[in-house]
Amino acid sequence: MKKNQVIHFIGIGGIGMSALAKFYLSESAKVSGSDLEFSEITEELKKMGAKIYTGPHKASNVPKNADLVIYNAAIDKKNPEVIAARKIIKNITTPAL
Repeated sequence: MKKNQVIHFIGIGGIGMSALAKFYLSESAKVSGSDLEFSEITEELKKMGAKIYTGPHKASNVPKNADLVIYNAAIDKKNPEVIAARKIIKNITTPAL
């Protein structure tokens, strides 16, 4: 993994996604993510240095310089952030892949 890799998570507040985000933060990645609601998990990630967006998912949440976008398998492929990510980069995946 390259230093300062920019990684965005769509649905970052779940147990699996947040664990992956914590791993990338520990590897010096620049992590951002969105979730519909604020939670203890998103607060912890924010304290660790992640940029967290809560509320409705928006295309503008996805960093224009993202190296990787990971989305929760429950997220619809018509989600505005998924659509925006596919326009920016080809490297978009779910953790299960």
